[in-house]
Amino acid sequence: MIYQAAFRAEIEAATSLRFGPVDGNGQAELIGVDPRVVEVFSSRSAEIDVAMGEWKAGWAQAHDGELPDTATQRAMANQMALGTRSTKPAEEHSTEELLGRWRDQVIEHGLQPDQLFVPAVAADPVDVVTPAVVVQEVGGVAAVFSRDDVARAVARHTTGTDAADVVATVEAVTAQVLAECVTVEAVGGPVRDSDGRPTLERPGTPIHTTTATLDMEARVLRWCETSGARTVDHADTEGLDPSQAAAVETVLGDGNQVSVIVGPAGHGKTTTVARVADAWRAEHGDVIGLAPSAQASRLLADAGIEAETVDAWLLNPQLPVRGMVIVDEAGMVGTAHLDRLRAHAVEVGVKVVLVGDPEQLAAVRKAGGVLADVVEAAPLPGNGLSVSELGVAHRFQNDTAAAVAAGLRDRDPAVIGILEDAGWLHGHQTPDTARTAVLDAAWTDAHRGLDTVMLVGTRADAAALNQQWQTRRVLVGELHPDTRHPRTGYMDGDLIVAKQNRRDIEWTAPDGEPEWLRNGTRVTVEHQGADGAILGRTSDGGRVMIDGDYAKTNTQLGYARTIHSAQGATVDTAHVLLGPSTESHGLYVAGSRARHATHLHAAQPTVEAGEYAAPAEPRVWSAGDAVVGAMEQVDPGTRSAHRQMREHRAEQVEAIVARYDGITPPAYPDPAERDRLTSLIERTGRHNTPAAATQVRTLTRQLAAWTTQHDTATAFDQQPGAVDYRNHWQQQIEQQQAPKIEHTQDHGMEW
Repeated sequence: MIYQAAFRAEIEAATSLRFGPVDGNGQAELIGVDPRVVEVFSSRSAEIDVAMGEWKAGWAQAHDGELPDTATQRAMANQMALGTRSTKPAEEHSTEELLGRWRDQVIEHGLQPDQLFVPAVAADPVDVVTPAVVVQEVGGVAAVFSRDDVARAVARHTTGTDAADVVATVEAVTAQVLAECVTVEAVGGPVRDSDGRPTLERPGTPIHTTTATLDMEARVLRWCETSGARTVDHADTEGLDPSQAAAVETVLGDGNQVSVIVGPAGHGKTTTVARVADAWRAEHGDVIGLAPSAQASRLLADAGIEAETVDAWLLNPQLPVRGMVIVDEAGMVGTAHLDRLRAHAVEVGVKVVLVGDPEQLAAVRKAGGVLADVVEAAPLPGNGLSVSELGVAHRFQNDTAAAVAAGLRDRDPAVIGILEDAGWLHGHQTPDTARTAVLDAAWTDAHRGLDTVMLVGTRADAAALNQQWQTRRVLVGELHPDTRHPRTGYMDGDLIVAKQNRRDIEWTAPDGEPEWLRNGTRVTVEHQGADGAILGRTSDGGRVMIDGDYAKTNTQLGYARTIHSAQGATVDTAHVLLGPSTESHGLYVAGSRARHATHLHAAQPTVEAGEYAAPAEPRVWSAGDAVVGAMEQVDPGTRSAHRQMREHRAEQVEAIVARYDGITPPAYPDPAERDRLTSLIERTGRHNTPAAATQVRTLTRQLAAWTTQHDTATAFDQQPGAVDYRNHWQQQIEQQQAPKIEHTQDHGMEW
């Protein structure tokens, strides 16, 4: 980000060119260039895609249907890029000749050369970025953040006379922002080096949050404890399992302004809230549903609850008098949005029901994690929270599928044995062989008539599998290359998926209800127009017309899906590609989509030469290692600021306990460290949890032992080597505490 900002400053200082708004990745386009020009002069990318598709088809025919590995495809793509480049003439053309040729190209595409570029006018003065703006931006996308996060946000808003000016501004404003934040410092790690001498690792990275985030979390938690809502005496619970029936009765009878229904994947949350809604309508008033995504809001609508996305509702936040609001997938709703809902709900006096599973995925680029705090605090006495948990799985068609989902949710390593016994855990030598295995297995299931899905952690893996699936369909004659559209690369019969909501693209669903194009809508291409427009059939049987510009920029092949896009989906079988980015919540979501079977595929990790020392006792890798590794990773987005700050302090305590464990007392540093230890004991003791209590007892013993034995220092100094030992320790402390003024990659700045 800082580099991009500095680069723009140097370009603008040296030329008359000007840049437009900066996007979330720190990139900006030149002002005045017609986007159609970019498309005209990017035609080679479409040519390369066509050439690559033809080459892959030929390769597969020559290799018994197998596709080339990633390295081979990358090398061939480079060759294709060279092969599609027009041959340079023997004589160089003049600038005038080249400009004439380019003008002709533009005219061939129906554009006027004199209207393609509007010179940038003098830019309006840019306000100097303020700490308040950055605090609001960074705190809005994450409950806690690092110095790097702040520096990136500052750089997005920074301009300057040159690169040095930009860097100086970023440094200064970053420091101002962090001064306004709530910070938990980090403590060094292990205490001994390879020779057994006392040592300290470099301090860890501090974490920061904003007072606004902490205040919002506190307001939402207090709201969840507030009583005074209307109740319903009777509800129809016939046909529900006992936990569903109990949840319906609790929500309708607890009198809380907020009730929470927690249900693991496939436990009938939607069925439960539909009964709640029916009973409330019969006695009080209207019920509306809110959800973080258009697809989730549609599931509520299918259950008979008028629903909207949270973002769309906040544009015109109307609530029904004496009504109820049901928030589905509440764990994916950001804290700021919940706080705004709280304000409106309290003003109107409506009942709110939060529905979700804190173990599933978190809000996307929004500070969240409050639902998990509510659920965690519910068992504590006297808190006034109303949390009902569903306990019977309905989605899964066999005990193994249910056990796998439950084991992944609980992060129980025993699930590995269940997967292995079922033949659902697969290890592979390389990422390419793992990807091919996912493709083969899903292909087999799909051609057996099963509703199957390939789930991956990254867009890159999804794109690779989508391309391979499309190529295989060409090989077996399901798709015909002569129908490939040069603008999109799609062929008639391809399955695509929408990536952005478009309410003006409408169609009539088979049940006669009007529908619009939602993010995640899956469409089979039936016909393509000259400009890339698509006439297609939706997964529910409706027919929709998608304009060419939307098809080009906001759709993609839909054979493989990222795990995040699949939350809420139900299929017959799932084939999951695990990778370094797979973390515990994503693993659980991926492992709970399928009714019948979930197959997990993992590739053996590769280690670059010299990257790590060889273990003393090498062990054989297994796919179970990948599962355990994913279970041990936790997405910070699923944790509130309060919780992350609390956990960070606990890590501090553990680090200090480890630092002093087994070290002779006179080797401790100066008394200031004892004061710091005392302060940590006091702060940790404020958290009424078993873990905190254990840490307090341990630290108290350490402090007592230190105080009692400190008088032995003089005797210790008489021992051989004692002075060297003490000096080495003090040197380590001084090195750790020395200020770091250089701005390098290790310091945390991104360049």
